[in-house]
Amino acid sequence: MTVLIHQGQSDFINHPITQATTSGLMFVATGGIEGAASILSASRSLLTSGVGVKTTLHGAERISGAAATRGGVLSREGITMTKSMGRAITQADGATVYLHEISPGRYNAVVQGSKGIITTMENWSQKSILRIAKNYGWKL
Repeated sequence: MTVLIHQGQSDFINHPITQATTSGLMFVATGGIEGAASILSASRSLLTSGVGVKTTLHGAERISGAAATRGGVLSREGITMTKSMGRAITQADGATVYLHEISPGRYNAVVQGSKGIITTMENWSQKSILRIAKNYGWKL
């Protein structure tokens, strides 16, 4: 019985909607003025997305849209294109990196682990890619 209770708790805590809501509430609680928009956007994308993208909590913030925390992140379409056209590399920790050269010396990348997308990168320079490759053990 205890195992079932713990599994139920784990399923609830790891559910994408719970993760998005928690992230948004923490943003608001720490003084973020965009927190309400973040919660609404994350909830809408999780509920209405016909083609959901499995992400980690961090990865959910690294997909472009209203909830994105910075520029230089890929859209869902960009993720699909990068994963299908890019070269797959295994990172030192076992995550898979999809690297796509979009123009000479400019790259998009998707880093995906066993729990989903960890992060995305859009239009990074070759120098930046070489630096992150060295830091994370990518074998280019």
